[in-house]
Amino acid sequence: GGLTLAKEPTLISSGLNGLSTVRFDGGDYMSGNFTTSYTEFTIFLVFNASPSSPPTYQRLLSINNSVDNTNTFHFDINDPDGSNVNRTLWTYWNSGGSPASTLPLTSPNTTSDFVQGSPVLLTFSHTNAGSGTNTIYVNGRARTDQSNSGTQTITIGGASFSLYLGAYTATPNGPYKGDIAELVIYSRQLSTTERRQVEKYLSNIAKS
Repeated sequence: GGLTLAKEPTLISSGLNGLSTVRFDGGDYMSGNFTTSYTEFTIFLVFNASPSSPPTYQRLLSINNSVDNTNTFHFDINDPDGSNVNRTLWTYWNSGGSPASTLPLTSPNTTSDFVQGSPVLLTFSHTNAGSGTNTIYVNGRARTDQSNSGTQTITIGGASFSLYLGAYTATPNGPYKGDIAELVIYSRQLSTTERRQVEKYLSNIAKS
């Protein structure tokens, strides 16, 4: 992505579960072209966000074309907006914060559930079939407190689109602080059996 040395994350050779991870310090990122569009997909992310002075609006992953933040797909793991302060996860697309799929903060945490210093396996399963279906799995399980707003159909990628890890622009905006060990994107919605097979494999990385 044409990074400067000052904005490059660090490769940690013995990170999560002794395996290599990429460490983001809250001011760096990785990026690359994402020029094929998908209306059905499954995304897997293994990460460990830092609980030390965690930034808000942490864009762990973003797919966008830099047009006024309106053609975006974000994972935001510490968003203070809305009625549920410090949302655990706000996944949104197309027009900023709405439409969205969200997971709220849970007690006794006072910041996002995902910045407690514990490794997480996050899965996002999407299809545009019908009115669109989005399910968020945390460590292999769907949370019953997921809420959805607006249209649930999504298109990610396309001409002039890029994928960012650790931010959502090259500035970088929405900086992420912590480790990312694995990112896997399938261009279709996996079956339950397929999803569990991938999660079983990735769970070995996410073990603390």
